Parts: sequence; structure tokens; C-alpha cells
Amino acid sequence: TDKDNSYRLTNLEVTPVRVGYAQNNTAAYTQDESILNDATRGIALRAAREILKGHYHYTSGLYVGTTGSAVAGHAPSATGNRKAITGADLKKALGIMDRVSVPSTDRYLILDSTMYWQLMDDLGYTAYRDSVGSLGLGAELPDLWGTKVIMMPNVLFTSNAGAVKAIGDAGAATDYAAALLVQKSCTSMAMTDPMVFINENAPTLYGTVYSASMMVGGKYRRYDKYGVVPILGVVA
Repeated sequence: TDKDNSYRLTNLEVTPVRVGYAQNNTAAYTQDESILNDATRGIALRAAREILKGHYHYTSGLYVGTTGSAVAGHAPSATGNRKAITGADLKKALGIMDRVSVPSTDRYLILDSTMYWQLMDDLGYTAYRDSVGSLGLGAELPDLWGTKVIMMPNVLFTSNAGAVKAIGDAGAATDYAAALLVQKSCTSMAMTDPMVFINENAPTLYGTVYSASMMVGGKYRRYDKYGVVPILGVVA
């Protein structure tokens, strides 16, 4: 019998911002355009992280702890050292997928910028080779063993017991950073288009008010959670 694997959508909101007539017409740049750009970019990044939070799980045998050299922990409020992510860690995560016959196509490694450069260092990339070679200006990030690499400023953070933290949580000293290896057909997501609300030239506010909202969510598609392998930056 087929089962529904449902999830709730999170409503994201950008707090209303007032741009006064005088501000907008005396600043060296157009403030309303700047605010709109910041709001829409910010809500899109938050939406992506909320989707990944829904994809995350902490299941015995289906996650990988990092094994690299000691580096400073970079989760919010984290202290002490964590083990860097390595190519061997990614290979182990890919092996978990292979053992349960997850399709080898459409695999993505999603990790924050700190873990990305840890991985690049482990694989032997240098600043010179990056600047003139395959990672040159405007180039795409390289595929690794058939896996598309997606780097984000931040992805997910967890407790040292593997519990995922809410986006924006202040964190604890013992927290981990997490990357996700996912196979596209093993995940689900839903979102609305970002809706921007504009109260233009409001007479009682002497300016224009901007806000934005969107609904977003995601989850692993399979009840056995195959096709999503978290990689946790564990304590060194």
C-alpha cells in the first residue's frame, strides 16, 4: 500500500520596510530598488535552507561523520575544532547510496562555503590552479565522481546529537555544520513564488512600504530515507 509522506509549508515573511520620500530622492542610490533586491535575494536563500532542513535526517547507517584534519568549528556559537570534510567522506556517502541502489544520476552535494574549501584543499586544489583552471571566474563548480557540487553561504547546522537546528538559531558551543548529499528523485519540495507587497506613496507614512512573503517546504521522499545522506562536521 502506498503511503503519503506529507510535510508542512513554512510561511516566510520579510518585515515591512518604509522608504520615505525624502530618503528615496536624496540618497546617492535608489533605496526602494535596493531594498527590493535585498529582500527577494534574502528570502530565496532562506527558502533554500528551509527545503534542505526538511530533507535532513539523522538515521543510523545513513549519515557520514567527517574524518579530515582539525579545523575551527564554524557553526554559530561553536567552539573548539571539528574534522574537515574530505573526498573519502564524500565517497563513503556515495557508497551508502550505491549499496541501496539509489540512481547514480542527478546526485548533488550541497555544502556551505567553509566545507567546500575544506573539500577542495583535501583534493589538492591551490589558489593558483583555481584562478586559472576549472574554477576560473564565471566557471561552474566541478563535478566530483558524477556528483554536482552546489556551494551556499550556509546550509544546515545540527546539535552534536544530530538534531537539526532551526534556521537562524543562535546555536551552541558543541554544534556541527552539515552538508547534504541528495539524489533528486528521492527528495520532494514545494514553494510559492515570492510575493512582494508594495504600499506606494502612502499619504500617512510619507513614503512607500515594502514587504514580502512566500511559502516553502521539503522532505525526503522515501520512508526509508534512502537518497539523502547527511555529512556532519564532527568534533576533532
